[in-house]
Amino acid sequence: MRGLDAIRQWLARSPLKYFRLALARSLVLRVAVQVMVVGMVSVLALIIFATSWVRSDLLRERLDAVIADADTRVATAQSQMDATAVNTTAEVSALAQSQVTSLKDAISGANGVGVVLMRSRSSNSSIVINDLSSTSGLRQAISNDLITQLESNPHRQYWQYAKVTDDGNAVPGIVVASQLTLPLAGTYNVFLVYSLKNEQHLLDVATRALVSGGAVLVVAMGIAVALLTWRVLLPVRRTSLAAQRLAAGNFGERLEIKSQDEAASLALSFNNMADSIEAQIDRLSELSRLQQRFVSDVSHELRTPMTTILLAGEALFDARDNFSDPRLKRSTELLFGQIERFDKMLADLLEISRFDAGSAALSLQEWDVGEIARDVIDFAQPLAQANGCQIRLHIEGNKVTAVVDHTRIERILRNLVVNATEHGEGKPIDINVVGDDTAVAVRVRDHGIGMSEEVAEHVFDRFYRADPSRARKSGGTGLGLSISREDAALHNGTLSAWGWPGDGAAFLLLIPRNQDVPAGRGPLDVIPPDAPLEALVKDVAGHMGPNPEPVPTPSLGLPLLIPATRWADEEEENDAS
Repeated sequence: MRGLDAIRQWLARSPLKYFRLALARSLVLRVAVQVMVVGMVSVLALIIFATSWVRSDLLRERLDAVIADADTRVATAQSQMDATAVNTTAEVSALAQSQVTSLKDAISGANGVGVVLMRSRSSNSSIVINDLSSTSGLRQAISNDLITQLESNPHRQYWQYAKVTDDGNAVPGIVVASQLTLPLAGTYNVFLVYSLKNEQHLLDVATRALVSGGAVLVVAMGIAVALLTWRVLLPVRRTSLAAQRLAAGNFGERLEIKSQDEAASLALSFNNMADSIEAQIDRLSELSRLQQRFVSDVSHELRTPMTTILLAGEALFDARDNFSDPRLKRSTELLFGQIERFDKMLADLLEISRFDAGSAALSLQEWDVGEIARDVIDFAQPLAQANGCQIRLHIEGNKVTAVVDHTRIERILRNLVVNATEHGEGKPIDINVVGDDTAVAVRVRDHGIGMSEEVAEHVFDRFYRADPSRARKSGGTGLGLSISREDAALHNGTLSAWGWPGDGAAFLLLIPRNQDVPAGRGPLDVIPPDAPLEALVKDVAGHMGPNPEPVPTPSLGLPLLIPATRWADEEEENDAS
């Protein structure tokens, strides 16, 4: 296993990996590499063609010269033997040795290596002399096919390429075969061996020159193409940088047009796009400002008459027992409930307008977040009892304190808990309060209908409802979760959501213990440990890095079971919106 781990680590750090990354990130490098590859293939094909052509031409010229030289040498030797009178086997042998030596000396000027004299298979003379060779090792260069061809037609010359030994080195060569008629001894085959050492050296030099020149050409071509591509892509890079600055909020970013080519067309298109985007953003910004001003003005203008209506409604509500008509009494109760709901809606709109204006402020003090959670649970007991669910509080440690705005944190938790009771389908609701050195986390988990990823992405949007057709038990404006996220952001914290259809939902509030210290990752994850296995696997797979944080354990302290009490009539006060 250690060996496999070492191999994996080496592969992870191998230069090939970084080269692939560089190729993926650089168009200039990709183009240069592609051109160099095409150039290498082209140069290689050119080298193969050129060396083949040079080799063929050299061999053809050398072969013609060798055959002509061999023909002359054999004819001269035959004339000398015909003019020599011999009477004994010894004299024939001496004559043959003399001719072999003479032939060897004669062909040396044409890069001849040696001469071999062998008795012909068709010779029937009674006088036989030994086969002769001017140089040892030449017999291996003569093939049986060459001998057979010569025996079949002794009046012609035959030749073949062979590997011969020249100055102790194996080099390519040519073997030329002919026949000589020795006095008294009859027909003998003579083989003249020539070296192609000089031609091979010339071919090697030409090949090295072509390879070196081709390599220099390919590298120069790659550098030239890289520089040219870099130069051509300059307008694209300028456009990319301008697009990044535009995306960062610099809507006045424009490109300078210096020519009338394709780069100028690109710059003109970018400038037109930027003008259109800037105009659209200005229009949307103006619409947003008008909307915010409208909401703020309407909310403030309605505040005074709403106060008067509320006072009048309270007076009627307090005097409802004096009405003799039961329908009038019930109408008064319904009227007062709707007045209170409208007053709550105005309060939410005013709070949103304060967030938009940047005038929302915190009243910071050190509070026990666990105690705030208990107060919220006490407040939500009537709604929990009406929905038949239990609220279980899990606090890790005796005291989980943080410097917070009590009103805003209580409002966040109240919204989360009331939402959980409304959508929990009568199943238990778990509230976990956990702290670490820098942060306090509160997770509200229900086991009800749940929600999809798409709903979780938009659940904090203003006026967003996952199912607008579903009747709400406690009314609401659709602003509660949006206000809660703004409250969390005021504390330099976060509010996140998770859900799984049919398996409930979870909301995680993460706030720093002190406003001057970042909260960090926090002690809790928004995905609870009892989530479906598919959700946990999907969450782990989404983590970047080899060591994702472990999933928290289900037990976060002793659960505090708070039984539900009787639900009061004033449901409208528990708006979770």
